[in-house]
Amino acid sequence: MLVTIGMPVYNRPIELERALRALLGQTHTNIEIVISNNSSSDGRVDEVVKKISRGDSRIKYFFQTRALPVIDNFKFVLENASGDYFMWLADDDWVDAGYIEACLLFLNANTDYSIACGQCAYHTIAGELIEKLNMPSLEAELPSERIIEYYRNVKLNGYFYGIRKTPLARKIPLQNLLAFDWLYLAAFIYDGKVKVLDNVMLHITAGGISNNTAELNRNLGANNFMTRNFVGLTASANAARDIFQTKYYPLPLFKRLGLSARVFFTVLSKTFMWDIVHVKRMFFGKRNSPE
Repeated sequence: MLVTIGMPVYNRPIELERALRALLGQTHTNIEIVISNNSSSDGRVDEVVKKISRGDSRIKYFFQTRALPVIDNFKFVLENASGDYFMWLADDDWVDAGYIEACLLFLNANTDYSIACGQCAYHTIAGELIEKLNMPSLEAELPSERIIEYYRNVKLNGYFYGIRKTPLARKIPLQNLLAFDWLYLAAFIYDGKVKVLDNVMLHITAGGISNNTAELNRNLGANNFMTRNFVGLTASANAARDIFQTKYYPLPLFKRLGLSARVFFTVLSKTFMWDIVHVKRMFFGKRNSPE
């Protein structure tokens, strides 16, 4: 089975080299890596890709001469995937050598699962371990309960970087909204269960765009009062509205409304501290700052 890894990259040459070497060292060797360099101003990014891809036809490299919006760069690598299975990987993250093989073996043996991924470890930009997180598998029989369980753990975004079948990955749209990865994953989770494997690890660089909601917000061009100042509330509203409005949740009206309300308050319970901290900084930040 061919597995495509889509990598939207921008201005992180050192971290990108680490990510690429981890992918090319996978125990499952039937892979392709689709890289979209989003018009990086740092020429070392281009140099790293060309150096590593020399003699290895598994890397497909695209340079965007005109910078794409964040969502469009994620879409681009997916649209150019040839594999039976697909995963995204941020250019400052990396995976264990057996990550792809373990996820693929599980999915092939368990057709009622839509995503398989590993546990998460957060690191400094230098690669030093900060903490390991315990992400639960999402295995409830009722799709609505899987979604609620997911949103209870929504800040653990390793699910997004799991492996899934490419046709399903393309079927569900990436929306140009804050928390786009949450909305995308919720539809996947409604479709099937999610397995988190304990024997392989996804390594995430803390503070990168792959796990920084505020940075994603800025890159998505969200520039109104609510999205600038109330990230948690906006993300909660987007998640609830997505359940209520999109076609991926074939529920009767009242069940859809009920699930939307549950999602809203579940997400808000996990994100409201973001907004409280931001409001405190708005009103008291200057007062508490040194003269």
